[in-house]
This record gives sequence, C-alpha cells and structure tokens, in this order.
Amino acid sequence: AANIVWANAATAEMTGWELDELVGQNVRVLRSGMHAPEVYKDLWETISAGGVWTGRIINKRRDGSLRWEEMKVSPIAESGETTHFVAIKRDISALVHAEAERDRLLTRWNANQESLEDGYSISIGVLADIADLSSPLVGRHGRRVAELACRMAVYLELKVDQIKAIRLTGLAHDLGKLTTSEQDRGRSRHAHVAHAIRAAALLESIPGTESIQTGVKHHHESFDGSGFPSELKGLAIPLASRVVAVASAYDNMRNKERYDAPGAVDRIRKQAGTLFDPRMVDLLEQVVQDDDGQDSHDGWLLATHDLRAGMTLVSDLVTLEGALLYPAGTTLDDAMAGRLKGFSDVSRVPPLTRVTQK
Repeated sequence: AANIVWANAATAEMTGWELDELVGQNVRVLRSGMHAPEVYKDLWETISAGGVWTGRIINKRRDGSLRWEEMKVSPIAESGETTHFVAIKRDISALVHAEAERDRLLTRWNANQESLEDGYSISIGVLADIADLSSPLVGRHGRRVAELACRMAVYLELKVDQIKAIRLTGLAHDLGKLTTSEQDRGRSRHAHVAHAIRAAALLESIPGTESIQTGVKHHHESFDGSGFPSELKGLAIPLASRVVAVASAYDNMRNKERYDAPGAVDRIRKQAGTLFDPRMVDLLEQVVQDDDGQDSHDGWLLATHDLRAGMTLVSDLVTLEGALLYPAGTTLDDAMAGRLKGFSDVSRVPPLTRVTQK
C-alpha cells in the first residue's frame, strides 16, 4: 500500500506536515508531479527486487512548495520477506539551485570565450593578410598555411581546441614581417630569430593567445635541436610549431613554383629528422595525396600581379569598385596576364585572387 507508518521530526520539518497528520498517508501525498511515471516505476521495481534506489527527486511540501531531495530507499526484510521500506533523505534545494547558477555562469563564460576567440581570430587574420601583402610574391601565405596545418591537425584526431590553436598558429606564424625590415628578411639565423620572436611579441597584445604565441615563437626550431630561438629538440618543440613548420615549407615551395607537389614533399622529406618532425612529414604526404595534390579546396590564392598564362580563375576577378575584369572559369593567356601586370594603380585591383593551375 506504500503508506507511511513512521517518520521523525526532521521529516515533519522538511515536509511541513505534523507527524500525526503524515503517518497513515500514502507516500503519493509527497509527489510533486514534476517527474515522469517512469521515474517512480524504476524506484519501485528496484526496491521490490531487493535493491537500493538512490537518486535525486523533487517532492512537495504541505503548502505546495517544491524541494529537491537526495534520497536513498532500502527494503527491510524479515524471514526473507520484504515487510517495509525505509527512505533516508536530505533537502538539497540550495545545492541544486547553486549548481544551476554555476551552469548558467559556465554557459555565459563559454559564450564569452567563444566571442573572444572569434574576435582574436579575426584580428589575427587581418594582421596575417597585411603581413602577406608586404611580400606580394607569396600571396596569402598565412591563410594557406593555416588551412593546410588545420587539415593536418584533423588527421591527428586532436581536440577541437587544439585544432583551432594550430590553425591560428599557421595564420600568425609570419606576423614578424610587420616589424621586420626588408634587409632582415633573409635566410640568416638572425632573420629567423627576429621573425619568430617579433611575431610572438605582436600577439602579446591580443588576450587569450598564449598557446598561439608559443607555437609561433618556436616554428623555426629544428627537430635535431639546431633551430631557434631556443634550440628545442624533438618532441620538446610544441606540436603546433612542428605542424606549421612543415606546412609553411610546403606552401613556400609550391607557391614559388620551384617544385611540383611531389617534388616539394620529397625535398621536405630529405630534411625529416633534422629540420622537420618525421611524423609531420608523413602526415603532410598523406594530406597531399588525399587532396590529389591540390593546396586548397577551391584553388590557389595569389597576388594579382603574379597571375600568368595558363592559370584558370576559380572566382570572378573584379576591381575594388566592383568592375569585372575576368569572370570565373577564364583561363588566362599571355595578353590577359600582361594586362593584369600592367595595372599601376593597385587601389583599383584587389591584390589577391583564387586560381587553379595547369
């Protein structure tokens, strides 16, 4: 019958019922109506089978107000037969409300963090584009490296936050161009040290980019410990740095057209174990093979004056005022490429476009 046969003073205080009023009533008098029937079914099936049910449940006080209870219900048996059930409970309403407030604040915090991440991602993207414009021969190098590094990170089955950090490291790795003079952009040790350290220093003004700063600072370390600025070795080099180093080298080789795709990978492989992490080189080759040798999902991004005969536009090429120069699908010939190289007013022509190559 599930009638109440005994209760203590704490029960009276918790429920609002006087003990002589509560004893004799069915336990249904305490039900709040806030739970599905399956909850009570599970409870009764558990204790009827001799088990102990433990959980949280919302019950109702005599005045109709609700409270959260943490409850443990156990069967009592005599001569092997269950005769009674005893419930031990405590009011956890304040705890549940505190947990709800905590979850609300965490949700708000996460939303703010996402907003912050979006903000500094946009900021880094803008800085990367400006940096790449200072070296027009490579076009949007930072964007391409970020995309390739991101694909490599996905193959590593990393967590989303790690993949985001690697992508942003690729995007930001060349920000040192913004504060490096033309004569310092050589291949010397000094140039590389200045390049990496200055890029990391620029990011210090953007909150939340600490891991990206570290990845950028060390992307010129060599796997054998001979790199810079800290001569880190092997797996002591941050993962983001090792991924971006390979992605950047590959993009530099392809974009400067000194090597075709297989040639670029082969050249990088010769430096596996010395300059590059061998595992990252294997990963690069796998990504390149799976992408059929194409660098980006819909073609290369190049500076306008680097366009030449034989390239096919993936998207419309227009001036900054919106005037169409050549529509998507156009394969440039010598005359077209010459016309683009002849633009002297760079404000009239967007500096970058997306193409495919023969």
